Amino acid sequence: MGKDTLRYIALCMAVYLFLFLLELFPLNPLCDFIGFGFWTHFIIYIVLLLIINPLLTRFISSRFDFREKTKEGEDL
Repeated sequence: MGKDTLRYIALCMAVYLFLFLLELFPLNPLCDFIGFGFWTHFIIYIVLLLIINPLLTRFISSRFDFREKTKEGEDL
């Protein structure tokens, strides 16, 4: 475990929290168009939190390069 591991974990957490905040504020009024009830909001947020956000986090974090750099003549 090196610096890249901590940076990768921090990036994943930041992306996941950003997606949550993006859903919380702009999506809340849009959920009210579907229904005002507790269960409507609950189901939408659970689906986003458990299914959509992890997939988007993995997709976004895979765009960054966190490979270990090797010196010439060394193999991993």
